[in-house]
Amino acid sequence: MGQAEKRIALVIGAGGGIGRALSKGLAQHGIAVAAASLSRAAAEETVAAIVRERGEAFGIGVDIVKKSEVQEMVEKVLSKYGQIDILINSAGTVTRASVADMPESDWDRIIAVNLKGVFLCCQAVARHMMERRQGCILTLTSGRGEAGFPNGSHYSASKAGVNALTRTLALELASYNIRVNAIGPGATDTAAYRANVPANVVAERLRRHPLQGGAGRPEDIVRTALYFVTESSSYVTGQVFYLKDPHSS
Repeated sequence: MGQAEKRIALVIGAGGGIGRALSKGLAQHGIAVAAASLSRAAAEETVAAIVRERGEAFGIGVDIVKKSEVQEMVEKVLSKYGQIDILINSAGTVTRASVADMPESDWDRIIAVNLKGVFLCCQAVARHMMERRQGCILTLTSGRGEAGFPNGSHYSASKAGVNALTRTLALELASYNIRVNAIGPGATDTAAYRANVPANVVAERLRRHPLQGGAGRPEDIVRTALYFVTESSSYVTGQVFYLKDPHSS
């Protein structure tokens, strides 16, 4: 496949968990991956895993709540590849506290990473995609944006915002042949998930899923993501798709 034919994906949050699995899955399908993470070292670990499997990737360190760093990231990808065909927003974070007890700094940080960061990445990449009149944006959301999340109002609010942003961007960018969708994986067994969910709750959720007994694996998200970023979904935009019932995970 020549350079002009190769599709280029920028994956935010590629340093681990679902983002790393998505990066590897895209590379296995012949897509070159710009793996971006707050930790440059973690991004390089993802790159190394892709290269070991004969894929193409390079790593970028970025703090997505800083507009200047987001713009610099996009410029690096364009300098190397000349185009961005796919943007995947998979970075996210969470803390736990009730509304009554939540520090303002916790609220600000979760909204900044989970919502403002997605906005900044979408804005920077969309401008490039609009010039080319093509592209695909996919963001990871959560059913908690619909069902709520006790001791996680900031997280729920951020994901509800992601859903609204997804649907609005789809309307704004449709005339440029840019598709914008989101997927909500539900509970997924990652290191971050286990670090933020009590062990007894993890065990309960592992028993709850009717198909496989609980939380999914990062690799389980890849096939759904591939549907949304390939021609298989060429007539699909503005959709928020949940892999599980938002009220069950």
